[in-house]
Amino acid sequence: MDDLLREFLAESHEHLDQMETDLVTLETDPGDEEALARVFRAVHTIKGTCGFFAMPKLEALAHAGENVLTKLLGGDLAFSRRVADVLLRFADAVRSVLATIEKTGKEGDPRTSAVVGDLERVAAGEAPATPPEAPLSAPAARGPRTVRLDVAVLDRLMSGVGELVLSKNQIVEAATRRRDTALGLAAQHLSRITGAFQESVMRARMEPVGRAWAKVPRLVRDLSALFGKQVRVTMKGGETELDRTILEAIADPLTHLVRNSLDHGIERPDTRRATGKPATGRLALSAYQEGGHVVIEIRDDGAGIDPLRIREAAVLKGLKTRDEAIALSDADAQRLVFLPGFSTASEVTAVSGRGVGMDVVRTNVEGVGGTVDLSSRPGHGTTVRIMLPLTLAILPALVVSAGGQRLVIPQSYLRELVLVQERERAARIARVQDAPVLRLRGRLLPLLHLDEELGLVARGAPRSGSASIVVLDLEERRFGLVVDRILDTQETVVKPLGPPLDHIPIYAGATILGDGAIALILDVPALAAAAGILGDSPPWEEELPPPDEPKERFLLVQAPDDGRAIVPIGAIARLEEFPVRAIEHAGDAEVLQYRGKILPVLRVSELLQERRRKRRKPEVQDTTEERRKVQVAVLGDGGVGLVIDRILDIVDLVPRVESPGSRMGVKGTMIVDGRVAELLDVEQLLKMADGA
Repeated sequence: MDDLLREFLAESHEHLDQMETDLVTLETDPGDEEALARVFRAVHTIKGTCGFFAMPKLEALAHAGENVLTKLLGGDLAFSRRVADVLLRFADAVRSVLATIEKTGKEGDPRTSAVVGDLERVAAGEAPATPPEAPLSAPAARGPRTVRLDVAVLDRLMSGVGELVLSKNQIVEAATRRRDTALGLAAQHLSRITGAFQESVMRARMEPVGRAWAKVPRLVRDLSALFGKQVRVTMKGGETELDRTILEAIADPLTHLVRNSLDHGIERPDTRRATGKPATGRLALSAYQEGGHVVIEIRDDGAGIDPLRIREAAVLKGLKTRDEAIALSDADAQRLVFLPGFSTASEVTAVSGRGVGMDVVRTNVEGVGGTVDLSSRPGHGTTVRIMLPLTLAILPALVVSAGGQRLVIPQSYLRELVLVQERERAARIARVQDAPVLRLRGRLLPLLHLDEELGLVARGAPRSGSASIVVLDLEERRFGLVVDRILDTQETVVKPLGPPLDHIPIYAGATILGDGAIALILDVPALAAAAGILGDSPPWEEELPPPDEPKERFLLVQAPDDGRAIVPIGAIARLEEFPVRAIEHAGDAEVLQYRGKILPVLRVSELLQERRRKRRKPEVQDTTEERRKVQVAVLGDGGVGLVIDRILDIVDLVPRVESPGSRMGVKGTMIVDGRVAELLDVEQLLKMADGA
């Protein structure tokens, strides 16, 4: 096909994309003159270029559309839903002609006479002959608006960058082994150049997520009319970028999710009013970058997913036994919608009922290394969360060893690395209902031993010594992967697996390491699914601690005999520093002149010993800066000053007193970082200062 013709087709599709978005906008805001002008320019451009390429049939179609738009611009015709219907059918007809040209290089014999006739009737102020239709699919988004480059060229560039990265890794490895200074400097320079080149090529492959959303307003409009519903759609974060390969892979999942929201989620206006909701439902799409991922959320305020109905449907379709369904938590029951063949629809329609929609969503998303999950509140709505890698070609990764093999874990799933020493093993790694768990900062995390999951050692084999654990985040669930050793981090080039390894689900591909060895890349979602991490609620869930209680902030200070004390930050009006000589005496009490008032002073060091009621001996002045000044926490509204020997830290704690206080001024004891600290009773201290 001629390059000029190819460019015309690409530009025309872009014009139509924008035109459809503007027409939907004009339905809600007919006075948007800028949107109407954009539609006119798009049609006028298509019409003018048709004459250059000798396409009389497409030119006649575009001319009829232009006549309607001229009447709209001149005020001779008012914009209405009827006008929008005809202009959207006109856009579909133009697309059909373009598709024929793209396939054959010729216009062929497009059936556009009915559309032209309706356009002429609307321009004359008459009603169209054809009733409105409701298309049920959204064509895939088109390519970039500026530089047009054949995808095959980009793929070849990316492949070349991948080979360059592999060579760079090998040179860096060789330079490290030989300890050759000149070679090391050259390797560093090569790393910088390769990194810059890699970033440039990857940027060329990136496209905004908004391109995958271009058809959503039109799709929502058509489905709303079909279902008799009122829906307002909002989109945020469309400028967030993804690799075009990933973007193309999620076009169908997004269409399925929008259809599901309108078909199963958002209710009809009368139903919504009866439940106290606005008649117009809301569908919100958002995208944002989170670490090495892009997160896309599709949220509606519809009826939500009824876990009971899901359980009944799963049993009816033979996907779960009744006992299995009853044992599921509500959240896990809702996730059954992703199973192949699952559907709650009572009949098959053009939109739903075949039980393939959500299964396709999960399959396509996981096929590009992503994950999908949902959360739903019956009566309030549903949120589907898709997490996708930024690119599939080159990934930052962690290299580990297990069972004598080196394997690669994509860093995008990595939360932290934990080393459990041999002396801590019994206390931190336990088995709950025969499932290994890790105690990590008050939480129990399920543990997988990588060598067991790969079949390299027998399950339940005795373990000893220290444990290297890779903590991974997946679908808002966290688990630990026990490996033999954590070796290195490096940029890895993903190579697809061929037979016979391509059917093994826990591998996402392979890569070549710096020393030339081949290592398999773990598919973290598939590994977790195979081990049951993403299935039903884990058996130890009931034994997990209750949800986090509200925490308060405390000042942790030094107490006598290596003890510690804490004071609620909320009770401290100010922290001040005074010279020691500023402390005066009034009878047995110590005082400070503070902001024109006499401030009683108490010392932590004395509160936590036997409090002496006799006058203190004058302190010997020290010449060091540390001894010549003291820190004072002013409590309440200038009620008392607490002299602190040394501030250790500021900590956030659940205000839980483990045992009551045994002396004046102490409310009780609390555990702070594994050690006992005495909680000072601020209310009592203020009373003590008044009576001192």
